[in-house]
Amino acid sequence: MGILFLPMIHQINPFESKTLVYLIEKTIEKRGSQYPNPAVGAAVVKNNQIISEGFHLLYGYDHAEVIALNQAGRAAQGATLLVTLEPCVHHGKTPPCVEKILSAGIKRVIWAINDPNPRVDGKAQAILEAQSVEVIPHCFPELGLECLKEFHAFHKFNRPFVYVKSAMSIDGMIAPNGDGLNYISSPESLHLVQQLRKNVQAICVGANTINIDQPRLNIRIDQLNDFQPVIVILDPQHHVDMNWIDQTLDSGRNIILFRSDHLDSNHDRFTVISGLTSDKLANWQLVLRTLYAQKIHGLLVEGGSTVFRSILDAGYFDELWVTKVPKLFGSDAVPFVSPGSEISLDVSLVSSVHYGVDVVLKYRKDHAFSI
Repeated sequence: MGILFLPMIHQINPFESKTLVYLIEKTIEKRGSQYPNPAVGAAVVKNNQIISEGFHLLYGYDHAEVIALNQAGRAAQGATLLVTLEPCVHHGKTPPCVEKILSAGIKRVIWAINDPNPRVDGKAQAILEAQSVEVIPHCFPELGLECLKEFHAFHKFNRPFVYVKSAMSIDGMIAPNGDGLNYISSPESLHLVQQLRKNVQAICVGANTINIDQPRLNIRIDQLNDFQPVIVILDPQHHVDMNWIDQTLDSGRNIILFRSDHLDSNHDRFTVISGLTSDKLANWQLVLRTLYAQKIHGLLVEGGSTVFRSILDAGYFDELWVTKVPKLFGSDAVPFVSPGSEISLDVSLVSSVHYGVDVVLKYRKDHAFSI
């Protein structure tokens, strides 16, 4: 993240501030297999030294606080616990972390961001303070949010967090032609896309992308589980390749197909949603409401050009990732959006990073949207 300036937070010394930022950065690196939990990091510190640290890596396994406290053992007595997220207070796959904190003898707890779930927000502070534990909550919320963007959008806005991702040439083209799948990005930026796919539970494309590219739309890098995102297809004209759908279902993937009209389906991994119209806002509201009902925290929109134009016009996205490829394809190539189109985007440039010969520009929408 390259954080050079650390604001002084009342009651937190510089070592604790730097350690909490370190935890946030490490937690961001480890995101990907925690769904439906968020990625969380924790550390036990005493006398300006890190005694132990832990990270929640896989759903159903120990939380970050438990790992760090178990490693610290008796050294946790009277120590401070730093956490990227407010500790949990409820029983799930594992017991509440606040119970472990109290039994370990921790005397101070500092966390970066409160739990975005309104039913949980602030409860850990009340429980801990009732047992004379000093609590310093929500002290780095903007940084802490980077660990759990999808979890935050799901619980705060009742919708998935939406990424839009595209690679394009210098002249704004996403493919040299319309003949089939063309990887125009460098291997390094393609790897970045694979990492991004690990952070979401659904990937959205249009029917033309399915028909022309015959894509796999899967995660092809190592991960701690065998999860593959749901494939979401927008097919208002009812011309998606049903053979591709049958083959993809046979491979074990889940598909949600959005159409204008009804289509009978009795496959347990194939959901058909009717109701697409010419109204872009209404269409994306339907998509996002459906995915929220399916408990999907993160959505990655991968194209093609009609889908890109539709979601950018609607404004229903959180981040736009554009990979600029040092190539010129000319006027006969496939454009990012139709020629002569103008799109007004409410975004700010967050980062510009080289991946191989490509440059990945990450934009963040300035105002979070509601549906």
